Amino acid sequence: MPHGGAYGYGGIAPQGYIAVAGDKLVIAGGRGLPAFICRHTGKSEKASFHTKSEGDYAVHGVDGGGIGKRTNDMLTERSDSIKEEIEGEIFYKMAFDGRLVVVTCRGKIYCFGPDEVKAHHHEFIPSDIGISTEYKSDRWRPVAQELLERLGEEEGYALLLGAGSGGLLYELLRGSNLHVVVVEEDASAVGSLRDELAQSGVYGRRAAVIHGNPASFSVQPYLFSMVLSEDAVEAGIKADAGNVGRILNLLRPYGAVAWLGIDSDHGADLYEAAVSADTDQVEPENRADALFAVRNGPLSGAGEWTHQYHNAANTLLSMDSLVRLPLGMLWFGGPTNHNILPRHTAAPRPQVAGGRQVFLGVETISARCVYTGRQLWEQEFSGIGHPFTNIEEEKRWAQGHYVPMSPKAGANHIGSPFVTVRDGIYLRYKGEIYRLSPSDGETLDRFSLPGRTVEELYDDQDAPDWGHISVQGDFLITTFEPHILEDADLGDRNYSGTSSGGIAVMDRYDGEVLWQAEASVGFRHTAIVSSEDKLYVIDGLSDSAMDRLARRGERPEEPTRLISFDMHSGEEIWTVDSDIFGTFLLYSEENNILVEGGSHDTGRTLRGEPRRIAARCSRDGSLIWERSRFSLPGSISGEMLIPGRAGEAVSLLTGETWLRTEPHTGRRSNWTYARRYGCDTHNASKNLLYFRTGYAGFFDLEHDTGTGTFGGFRSGCTANLIAADGVLSALDYTRTCTCSYPHQTSLAMVHMPGDSNIEFWTRYDAAEPDPESFGINWGAPGRRVDVAGTGRIWHDREGTKRRHPSAIIDAGGGIDWVAASVREGESEIVIDDLLNATYRVRLHFADLKEDAVPRERLFDVIINDVECLSRLDVAGEAGGPLHGLVKELEVELEGELVIELRRSEGSVLDPIISGIELIRL
Repeated sequence: MPHGGAYGYGGIAPQGYIAVAGDKLVIAGGRGLPAFICRHTGKSEKASFHTKSEGDYAVHGVDGGGIGKRTNDMLTERSDSIKEEIEGEIFYKMAFDGRLVVVTCRGKIYCFGPDEVKAHHHEFIPSDIGISTEYKSDRWRPVAQELLERLGEEEGYALLLGAGSGGLLYELLRGSNLHVVVVEEDASAVGSLRDELAQSGVYGRRAAVIHGNPASFSVQPYLFSMVLSEDAVEAGIKADAGNVGRILNLLRPYGAVAWLGIDSDHGADLYEAAVSADTDQVEPENRADALFAVRNGPLSGAGEWTHQYHNAANTLLSMDSLVRLPLGMLWFGGPTNHNILPRHTAAPRPQVAGGRQVFLGVETISARCVYTGRQLWEQEFSGIGHPFTNIEEEKRWAQGHYVPMSPKAGANHIGSPFVTVRDGIYLRYKGEIYRLSPSDGETLDRFSLPGRTVEELYDDQDAPDWGHISVQGDFLITTFEPHILEDADLGDRNYSGTSSGGIAVMDRYDGEVLWQAEASVGFRHTAIVSSEDKLYVIDGLSDSAMDRLARRGERPEEPTRLISFDMHSGEEIWTVDSDIFGTFLLYSEENNILVEGGSHDTGRTLRGEPRRIAARCSRDGSLIWERSRFSLPGSISGEMLIPGRAGEAVSLLTGETWLRTEPHTGRRSNWTYARRYGCDTHNASKNLLYFRTGYAGFFDLEHDTGTGTFGGFRSGCTANLIAADGVLSALDYTRTCTCSYPHQTSLAMVHMPGDSNIEFWTRYDAAEPDPESFGINWGAPGRRVDVAGTGRIWHDREGTKRRHPSAIIDAGGGIDWVAASVREGESEIVIDDLLNATYRVRLHFADLKEDAVPRERLFDVIINDVECLSRLDVAGEAGGPLHGLVKELEVELEGELVIELRRSEGSVLDPIISGIELIRL
């Protein structure tokens, strides 16, 4: 990958134009390097991805098959000469037959020629939507109006199963801004409808027509705000629980509606099918003319991510159990990253609640739909993102220059200025707290903070106002009178804005200050956590911050304290002032434990942050344990505390290193996870850790299978992989980055079991094969668990060829992803460290030579000096190439298995093997 020591699993990502150079096809890879493929055989050349060179969407063939980035100076000069004659910026230009054609970013096409002529202007004049269905308006207008009122929004995606009369389609287009996808089986109707929508100017913008079977149309779940059909019977939708459940599962949570038209003779059956389907959070209703349904939210098992570190307790672990391997693509693309903060500046993590993902820009706060990626709203708050970027570099970037974007400590130390809960977004801005509407971002209320303003404190009207903000139940927790300790930009590597002189608890609905407390030293913004009825804070600063105060003659005499407040009254429940050193707190309500330590969220830490942690009882503050060489934040998973950066986990109860059992030896070893590159800490959910390891990466907590990557895109230096609302969201925090990762996009993934097109391989070098039961997979890219089958762990070994599992036509009783790779050649395979026992040995084969024919490849299999298979013909027995074959034997072993693959007499090709499965009987 573009960074040394980082590896990942991925492949060619075609993006852009192609070129031919001799016998080679050059495939553009967008930001990534191009691919070189033999245009006669389709075989690709190996390429090194260890480079940061920029890619491009256009490639040019060069003699010898190389790639060169060529500039046509004459074309550029001519294009520049006519800029005054066109509207907008030139996106693409080309020349042919003495003419120059340019396309603008707004989609206009201009053609210039050698002769002076009167220009022809081809103006598009759209016709009214649905003229041919006007007479049906009385039937479908009230239906469309009722559905739109029930939905409560005018944008999103609607799915219409069967075009029907066209009346419902056109009423939706007239009455809303929905993008409507029509699935129609009649080819002539598809053509007519496309033509009519194109003439209306909405095709490709607000409408699309797909030629297919409406009843069996399959697409990812959760995408549509409406799923509709004028006539379910005509569309072929049968009263089958599986089929109806699949259709209803296309609805987006949090209020999407379904309306499947049907007469009274069939309505009861369709309703019963919907009830039997029991689609999560869908409430069906049997009407006289339709099956009506609403999907509420959240999904069962979905979690939220409401604060910088998940919740007001800083646990860094979402309680979402729906996000688990394998994960498939829900959506990608959407708006650009121009309203997202840049890389390297420790921006606040995005937050997710109520189906919305909320995030900051340089001057804005915005929300996107978790389930579709579409922009919901954007509100301007001038300067809100300035602590998390470099304004001078932003100006240069806007002018088209490359900027390194200088690193900052950012939200890791000053905190995040907003909190997202389902019924409101709370934004701290210029000495006030704004309560924003989740639906449109409009300001619902503004709350004043207690204490003196920064202008009063520092006699400076431009002094930055910053502080902690969190929500716990009905309480809004914030700080006031921020400390400005240095004359430097907020968010840089300095202590300004990292602490405050007071803390207040307010009613989050009306802003009433319920109680407040003043600090003796200072309340560190990252060391404030809460439970339902308790608030825990550290009143003190790091040693380095104290030394800076001492140099100014302002070092306080009071010791650093850890305080527990009653959330309702503000009464101090207990105070501990002995060896309190932390600048970061996290809290486990389940275990009644507080953990203090240093804030090391990224590599951009402040000087003097502690490198040790201590755990205290939340009931009285007493010390439970402490240890060195552990930094926060970290995620709390049950009784395990996992460090935010790769390393050993510890027991939350004892502080001892958390242990896992090695399946091979039965020994206990230290629990750890690995990553190869990335400056962010991880985020977590019940089943996975998420972090950058070159590409976007993960560690599989559910099956303990190791570290893997989501190939093709990098996550941000800001930890932007968020598991919430049943979706793994990846907002594009790569603005200003030029690293050659193929995909630069926002995206989202959901659990998609049983799809052979989805591959998730991991590396876990510490795990040895379990002699009771394991598999060896030759030519595979990593370790993998047979989650859909036996649960057996398959370990990778070096092979010679590999295909994608989807290429396997029939696994033949085996596993497609095992059959998809092979080791070819005569060889002796030795597997030791086994038990003295009888094993079932399952040998997996598949001939990956696409034109393989029977009896072309014949070989013998000898196990522990006994010929067990003679003249094995894989292609012949399996039914052809790309068909799996499994041979099962029982073998008595004494700690070792030796398999010899020997070419049979008369064979044209060498032996092959895909995998070996060993099960102790």
